[in-house]
Amino acid sequence: MGLALIGRGIRVNAICTGPIDTPMFYRGGIPADVIQPRLDALAQKSPIKRFGHVEEVAKVVSFLASDDASYLIGEEIVIDGGLSLL
Repeated sequence: MGLALIGRGIRVNAICTGPIDTPMFYRGGIPADVIQPRLDALAQKSPIKRFGHVEEVAKVVSFLASDDASYLIGEEIVIDGGLSLL
């Protein structure tokens, strides 16, 4: 997509996230006392030992939308606290 659209002035990049602390984890009707230990265990699997924050993803989105990223085309940026390194 990046190569197909660059001629029209459109840059295409992707953000690939790991677990990000959002309300999504608490939907689905699973009681908090059941879901929280599972979330804690998942966070401990990350080298950084926590979930990402929405603000951290937003900063990458902001960067990609800025002129500072004008030379980035067709990139996949991974924001996963190091999980992809395991």
